[in-house]
Amino acid sequence: MDTNLNAEIRLWQEKLFKRSVRRARKLGKIESLAGNTSNLQCLEVSSGDGVISARLRSLGGSWKTVVSTKNAA
Repeated sequence: MDTNLNAEIRLWQEKLFKRSVRRARKLGKIESLAGNTSNLQCLEVSSGDGVISARLRSLGGSWKTVVSTKNAA
């Protein structure tokens, strides 16, 4: 996929995420359950678009992700 197109898709995903109350609540719940991950090795199982994954990685720690669909990677 074109790098510029990929960047634009991610930008739109971020914009949509900022407007989604449901996804913001989902992220908040995951963050509260995960707690402090700064010195942990974490495994994320996902089928999403990557926005929540990126936010989780910002919490720190070493992350590995397993995706259930090729498009989610």
